[in-house]
Formats: sequence, C-alpha cells, structure tokens
Amino acid sequence: MTTFSSEAASYPASAIQEQFWLLNQLHPESPAYNIPLLFRIRGSLDRDSLEKSLNDMLGRHQILRTRFAMDRGDLVQRVAPSLTLPLACDVPEGEEEVNRCVREELRRPFSLSELPLIRFRLFRTGESEHLFLIVMHHIITDLRTKELFTEELSALYGAAVSQRPALQPPSTVPYAEFSRWQRDWLAGDECRSMLLYWKEHLKGRTDFLDLPMEKKRPELVSLEGEAVFFHLEPSFVGELKQLSRDRSVTIFLTLLAAYAALLFRYGGNPQLTIGVPLTNRRKARYKDTLGCFVNILPLAVTVSGETSFPELLGEVRQAMLGAHRHQEAPYRLLAHTVEPRKEVNHNPLFQAGFTLDPPVGMRLEGLDVEPLAVHSGGAQLDLFFTFWEGDDGIRGYFEYNSELFDEAMVRQVSENYRTLLREILRDGDRPISSIPVVSEREKETLCVEWNQTEAPASRGTVIHRLIEAQVDAGPHAVAAVYEGASLTYGELNRQANQLARYLGARGVKPGDLVGVHLERSLDMLVALVGVMKSGAAYVPLDPAFPRERLQYMLSHTEAPVVLTQESLKDDLSSCTARQVFMDTDRGAMAGQSAENPDIAVSPEDLAYVIYTSGSTGRPKGVAVHHDAVVNFLSSMAKRPGLTAEDVVLAVTTLSFDITVLELYLPLIVGARVVIAPREAVADGRLLLEALARHGVTLLQATPVTWRLLIAAGWQGGDDLNVLCGGEAMSSDLATALTDRSSRVWNMYGPTETTVWSTCSRVTAGEAKVSVGRPIDNTRIYILDSGMQPVPTGVSGTLFIGGAGVARGYLHQPELTGEMFVPDPFAKDPEARMYNTGDLARYRADGTIEVLGRADFQLKINGFRIEAEEVETALATHPVVSQAIVSVYEFEPGDARLVAYLTHTNGGQTLASDLRKHLARNLPDYMIPSIFMPIASLPLTPNGKVDRKGLPVPETRRPQTTQAFTAPQNDLEKLLSEIWGQVLKVDTIGTGDSFFELGGNSLLGVRVVGRVGEALKRKVPVVALFQYPTIAAFAQYLSGDSAQPAVAQTKITDRASQKKRAIARRRRSP
Repeated sequence: MTTFSSEAASYPASAIQEQFWLLNQLHPESPAYNIPLLFRIRGSLDRDSLEKSLNDMLGRHQILRTRFAMDRGDLVQRVAPSLTLPLACDVPEGEEEVNRCVREELRRPFSLSELPLIRFRLFRTGESEHLFLIVMHHIITDLRTKELFTEELSALYGAAVSQRPALQPPSTVPYAEFSRWQRDWLAGDECRSMLLYWKEHLKGRTDFLDLPMEKKRPELVSLEGEAVFFHLEPSFVGELKQLSRDRSVTIFLTLLAAYAALLFRYGGNPQLTIGVPLTNRRKARYKDTLGCFVNILPLAVTVSGETSFPELLGEVRQAMLGAHRHQEAPYRLLAHTVEPRKEVNHNPLFQAGFTLDPPVGMRLEGLDVEPLAVHSGGAQLDLFFTFWEGDDGIRGYFEYNSELFDEAMVRQVSENYRTLLREILRDGDRPISSIPVVSEREKETLCVEWNQTEAPASRGTVIHRLIEAQVDAGPHAVAAVYEGASLTYGELNRQANQLARYLGARGVKPGDLVGVHLERSLDMLVALVGVMKSGAAYVPLDPAFPRERLQYMLSHTEAPVVLTQESLKDDLSSCTARQVFMDTDRGAMAGQSAENPDIAVSPEDLAYVIYTSGSTGRPKGVAVHHDAVVNFLSSMAKRPGLTAEDVVLAVTTLSFDITVLELYLPLIVGARVVIAPREAVADGRLLLEALARHGVTLLQATPVTWRLLIAAGWQGGDDLNVLCGGEAMSSDLATALTDRSSRVWNMYGPTETTVWSTCSRVTAGEAKVSVGRPIDNTRIYILDSGMQPVPTGVSGTLFIGGAGVARGYLHQPELTGEMFVPDPFAKDPEARMYNTGDLARYRADGTIEVLGRADFQLKINGFRIEAEEVETALATHPVVSQAIVSVYEFEPGDARLVAYLTHTNGGQTLASDLRKHLARNLPDYMIPSIFMPIASLPLTPNGKVDRKGLPVPETRRPQTTQAFTAPQNDLEKLLSEIWGQVLKVDTIGTGDSFFELGGNSLLGVRVVGRVGEALKRKVPVVALFQYPTIAAFAQYLSGDSAQPAVAQTKITDRASQKKRAIARRRRSP
C-alpha cells in the first residue's frame, strides 16, 4: 500500500524539470521519459529487506518524494515529508508473459502532479530467480542518479539482511538547493555569456534534419517509439579504440563523428545539429546529489562531401569541448535564444541525439545480480543512438519515433552505421562522400538485383523497319486518322518512301538533320517516317515557338532542309535551310518510287533531335538514336502493353518527346493512331468527344490534360489504358484516375533516356505515387554526391543507364560529358549513365519514388524548364536588375511559373512589357504567369539566393496599361469572380486583358469551362482569345455586336488561325 504525508514543502523547479513538465503536458501518455533499471537476480532474495531498503531510499532523498504543481504561474516541486511504497511480486507464466508484464510496467505513464514518480516491481521467473524493475520519471533522475541510487540501495540491503547498523543519513546537498541556486544563476552574467556562445555556435542553423521516412510527419508528433539494438564485437571495438588513440580522442568522439557522417549521408544537410546529453555536474557540491541535472545540448558541426573523417573528428572534438565549457546553459533557454523555426512537430534545435548510457550495475549481498538493457518504448527524438561498452564489446540501440519510421528502415540505419565504421577503419582519410555506408549485400540489391531488366528487345533494327513489318502484315489496315482523313499502312509507307527519295534528290544524306515544321496532320506523320527512311534524323520545330527560337534551332542543327507547309513559310523566312512544302510539293513527291528505299540505317544512327530548355539561356538538342527508341517501344508494347486491336489518341506536341510513344508504338504493333487537332488538345470536352468517337483504348497525357478531361465530365472505363507522365502524379489525381479506370500507369523519364525509363501500375489509395521500376534493358541508380549508392529510403540523385541513354547534346561535348557519365556499375566498360538531376529514393520493395529536383529545373504542364534560361532572358530587360523564377502550386494541378524581380535604380515596368520581351525568344509555356517585384532577393547565411525564402505570390491586380473600371452588371461581376479564382488575382477591372493578368491557353480553358458551367451553355475557347477583356467577353456572351480584339477574317487554314492567336497574345499578353 502506498502511503505519504500530505504536508509538503515547496521549492522552485529547475530549468530541466520545467522542460520535462512541458513535454509531459503535450504528451501525458508517453513513456518516452520513463527511465528504467532492470536486473536479473539469482539466489535467495530477501524480499522484505529489499522492500525496506527501497523505502529507506525514499525517506533519505527528497527528490524521490517529489511531485510537481503550478503555483501562481510557476512550476514548483512539492516534497512530501514521507512516502512508503509496496514491493509487489508477480509470478508470470512463461517467458512471453514475463516480457509482456515488464513491457506493460515500462510503458505505464506517470502523472507528474501525483506521487510517486518512482515505482518498483519483482517478477519471479524461477525457483530462485527474479527480475527486479525500477522505473523513475526523468524529471527526478539522470545517469548519475541511477548510479548513486543503486550504490546506496545495495548498501542498505546489505545492512538489512546482515542486520548491520543502519547507514548514516546522507550528507549530500538536496536537489531543492540546486534548483534555488540555478534560479539565481540564470539571472547572472555567466549565464548570459554562455547563451551568447550558444547563439554564435548555432548561427544559421535553421534547417531540420531531413531523415527519410515512410510515413508523413503529423502536425503533432507523439513520442511513441521503439528501439533497434546494436552490437560491435570486441575485436571491432579494439580497432576503433586504436584509431581513437591515434587521433588523440576518446572512442565516444569517434563514434559521435561517425554518427554525424551517417546523418549527413542520410539527410544530405551539411549543417548538422545533434543533441548530446551532458552531466551538468561540474560543481563539486552537487556531484552526489540525486535528481535530474543532465542538460541535452545542441552540438553543431558542418559536413560536406569533401570533408574527410579526420577533419570531421577534429570539428566534433572542438564542438564537444565548447559544449563542456558551456554545459550549464539550459536547453529551454537555448531554444528561445537562438530563435530557430518553431514547429510543434519537430524538436526546435535537433532531431537526432547521441549518448553514452550504460546499464547501471548493482551488488546485493549474497546474490548474483545482472543488469539488463531495456527500452521504455518511447522516443525522445526522431532518432537517438545510445551505447555503452562491456566485456562483450559495444552494445546500444537506435531509438526511433515509430510514427515516422518503421523497424526495417532503422535496422538498415544500424547496418549502415556498422558499415561506415568498418570503412572508416579501412580508409578514413577519404572524403566522407566516398566512404561507403551501404554494405556489399545491400549494394548488390540496389545496383544489380533491382536492375535485372535484361530482355530480348527488337535490337539490331530501326524504327521504320518495324513499321514496314506491319505494312507487310496488313497493308490495308488503317494506320492513322486525322479529322476524317486516314492513311492505311500501305499508304503511309508509300508516301513516306516517296518523301524519302524526294529528300535524297534534294541533297539530304544519311546522318543529316531535317527540320519538321508542320501543324498536326497526317502529313506530319508521313514527314517523320519519311525523314527516317531517308537515313536522316528529324528535328521537331513547333509552329507555336517564337521565330527567334526556331531560327536558333535550325542554325544550331545545321539542317540542310526543313519540311513545312505553305501557310508557315514566313516563320522561317530568314533561315538558310531549303524549305520543302508537304502541301504544295505533294505532286512532285508523288512522282517518286513507292518502293522501300535501300538506304543503310544503323541502330546507332540518330532518329531525332529534340530541343529542351537549357540553363545557358539557349535550348539544348538531345540526340537520340534508333536503338534507344526501338528498345523503348519494344518494352512499352509489353508493359503497359499494346496490340493491333488498340486505338491510340495522340495529343502531344511534336516538340515533346512523349509523342514518340503516341505515334510509333501503335505503328510497330499494327494498331491505329488518331492524331488530335491542336484545338482539341487543350479542351477537355473536345478530347472527351474524340475518345468516344474513335473508340480510343490508350491515352497518354500529362496530369494537366487528365485534369481537363476529368473536369469535362470524363467517367472513365476499363477499356481505356491510362498513361500519365511528364510531371509528378499527385495522390488526389491518382485517386481520381483509379476511380475511373483499373489500368492507370504512372510514367517517368527524361528526354535524355528516351521518353519513359520507368513505369508503375497505380493502385487505389497510394499515399505517394511511385514511378515503379525500370523498363526493359534499363538501369536505375540513386547516388549521393560521391557517386555512392544511397541506402534504401534515402534520397539521392537519380541516374539512368542502359539501352535508352541518348547519344548526348548536339554540338555540346562539354555538357554531354558533364551529364552523360561512365556507368561504374555496368558490366560493359563503355556504358554510360545520365544524371537526371532528379531527387529520388528506393522504397523497400524496390520501387522508386521521385521527390523533386536537385537543381533549379522546373516542370510546368509536363514541359521541362530551366529556370536559368528564363532568368537570363529577363535579365536582358533594361529595368530588371535580378530575376529568380520558380514554380508555385496554388492547389493540386494548378502550378504557375512566377518571376521575382528587383529593378535597376528603382525603375518600374509593366508585366505586359515583360511578357512581350520574353515572347521574342521563349515559347508560351516558359513565360511566367506572375511577375512579382521585390525590394531584394532573400539570401541564405552563406550569401546565396534562398529560393525557399521567396514570398508567396501576391494576388493583387498587377500594374497594367488600363485604368481600373469596376464591373457594372451581373455578368461582368460573374466573369470577374471566375477570372479572379483562376488567375489568383483579387481585383479585376472590365478593361483588363486576361493575358495581361497572367493568363495563358490552359488557364483560358479553365475560365471558359467555368463560365460555361455557370451559364449552362457551351462557350468556345477561341472566344476568350478574340474577346480578352471582361467587357468584351461579357458583350460577346450577351449576344451584343462586340468586335473581336483582332478583326475577324474567314479562316481557311488552321495554321493561320493558330498564328493569329499567338500574335494576339504577344500584342496584349
């Protein structure tokens, strides 16, 4: 029976006790701060003497009779004059029941406002064997207190069983005196000096430790935890001790430095802060006082990939010396003084800890007592490594928060720590980035087992030969359809053959590059196949691109010929390449032989060169050879799969390489490709109609296009194979797609490795959508900065090797050498791999999760954009001093390009001027929607631009050429509201241009869709281009005789219609 006197003395709580009280208020049910002592006792135990000795301990030390309470806003210790506790003895049956009882007792929480804050229990496990468990809350104990407690308890038990005189009352200073002393010390100069030291030591340490976790960090992380135990054999420890002696440090510092290196390799953050508990008993008068003195302090070290282990060890040593000299500064004050980011789901100063905390021994007279390592079941931090040394080497455990990590991941951490230590012993002078943390067995899994993709693809051939095989198999089958017109396989082959010979007659030789500047049509498909049959490679030249960009691409490729159409000839008026017109030259082409040309084309010859955004301010041409494309198509034919009965709807612009799948995959299996007209590509309703009209069974599109379809009312069906790629698939889109089809695929791959390099069949309910596994004859590596494989679950840079790796960047050998590097893991010594610049990680099941970019490359609507290319173009404007471009996602599926600008000499410029300036050289998708002037760019502590610190884009109306006029009627108010919702602009005048406010064609589709829903009528997208202001659009919708912004003429050619729309955007963007 527990008894205690209600008369209690009050004393101020210490700083560390205040910290534990606060944690207990946040997590009252957590056992994280339950401190256990567990012993196995063999022999004839005198239970009564042990119970008496325990209660004598309670009487001899105030701290063991202490509870806590708030008194007028301050936390105080309430010390009971007496306290008596029973020593219960349970007799559980079997080892499993013993473990359950011990675990239950360990995890039972304390109420800090009630006595007792210590409990003990016996478990009889044999005729003369017991487990003896003592549990105290950390608020009244620490490592030194545990040692003092067991020493004194041993003496008391010895006196009791031998009936020796009782021990003298303790002569040590009570803990309450320390609490009073500390209150005065905290207000003094020494404390202020220590806080200044810590503020300087932690300067600029604002980032949280980014450890890989399988689970999403909740808004309030509990302290639920488990532990994975760790062991180093005596011989291993002997080598570590010798290394430590050679470096004039303790083994504690060696293990701590290795722990820091491991955290760096796991999280990649060079600024590490690790919590290290110190005894805080430098004053001799308190060295034997029971109570909680320990102070966990932030040890800050800086690690880079080039840091060697001896250098890191030296930095850890210096940091530890500084911490020892300044260990009295309480953690609670540090957390307020250094002003880190304050978030309730992180410890504000550190998320990982490291400590030496051996099981405390005890000697009970006449008994054999063995201390046992045990874990309470909580987690004080995200990850906390505790170790101790014994006769059998070093033992310890990794305590982890089980809300964030699973056991398998932490076991891997434990193995990686062991591997790292072994490699440090083998050669610790290497840069830390080159010291392996992955064991040879794990490396085999990551680099070999998960890359077992060898498959007998249709290697040794070229794309058009595969198409010719389908021509032979079914010449009368329909190959391609465009707006009511079609081509059979035989007709496609005949026209492509005639074009190939026509090009040859005009000087095109095998190995040349030929530009293709055509609107979407059957002629476009004939042009692509014909160019390849001529032995040349094609270069897509999108009619939507600015003339300057097209001119650069033609000049850079040195293309002798460009295939175009009469209506587009002005786009290329200044180019030196010979223009061949697919429409007006049709008769001359028809005079050529229809037989397959006998032109030798090798699998290593180029099939196409596609230009992507470049960081130098100019686009770069990716040169892809036939063998890479054939391997890709062969793999796709198997998985996701395509047969001759399928119908594919092609919706992608020719300048985006994923069109390779849409156009060629159906042609190599005998299926049908339906080429969607340009106006349907950005209109969900028109796409929906095309799906139904043509009986489409496979559609590949970017997430934006799938959202357009869903918004248009697409209900789905298992007859449609859904391929989504080009940018990340969000979980909400995955849910929407899997609700509509059981055949949903997430595709991933850069242009440089031939369209898609991985794919994954998406299942309903995936919290984070994987990109799956590599396709045939493709290898995926996830590497750190030292080109070492990262452990499973850890983020690294994604490299792609195998058959899909492109030849490189056209006429850019230095950039090619930088991005296409030797593959050290391949059997072929000549093999190369491509550095995608994407951050990714392997999951435990071998699937891959892409996490984002490692550099400043952006993705909008599936298009890759190098931020530096847009920034370089902006910097050429006379009033722009500095520019930073980033992507801001207002909501899932609504990502916008935002330009942050500083002006020269206080100058100002309109957003419309900047758009016009950029439109001279950049395609529409690379022009920011929002231009946001800021006084200065935010900087990191080391002086670099802090892209994470950029402000949220403003929603106020930008400066325009129009004076503000408020909406006057209900229709104008409705339009203003819809425009504001889509454009994220809070105030819109009736004279404001949709494009001047940041609108583009995709946002225009959204606006028109919402207007149509509100008015319950169909509204053509082109109307917004013709009537781009609120006033004009409202007039049009009301049926008044509004004049278009550009005078209407009869449009007989779709290319002319598109060019006029582009011209209108450039004049009033």
